[in-house]
Amino acid sequence: MVDWRINSVSVVSSRVEVMRSGMVVDELRRDKLSCQGQSAIHVTESCWLAIRVRGRVAGRVAGIAAHTSAVFVEVGERPIFATSDAVAILAHLESLPGYSSSESR
Repeated sequence: MVDWRINSVSVVSSRVEVMRSGMVVDELRRDKLSCQGQSAIHVTESCWLAIRVRGRVAGRVAGIAAHTSAVFVEVGERPIFATSDAVAILAHLESLPGYSSSESR
C-alpha cells in the first residue's frame, strides 16, 4: 500500500499518478490544492515507485506539477533492470548535441 499526500499553495492538482518503473499503475482525479490517498501496488519483481502530480502549470492543463524521487524496491536480491528504460535513455543520449558514438567512448 502506498500512502501519499499533496499540499500546494498555488497549483491545483488535477491528476495524481502512481508509477512503477515508468508506467502509470494507478491514477486518481483530484481538483484541489491539498489531497491525500492510498494506492494498492502489486510488486512481484524489483522496480522503482514514484508519484507524479499533474495540474495547470504555465498554461498547460496537464503539465507535470510535481514528481517525487524514485523509491527503489528490491525483490529477492534481483537488481532492477528494464530493457525499455535502457533503450529510452540511449535514444535520448544519442539525440543530444555533441554526443558521438566514436571509438573514444
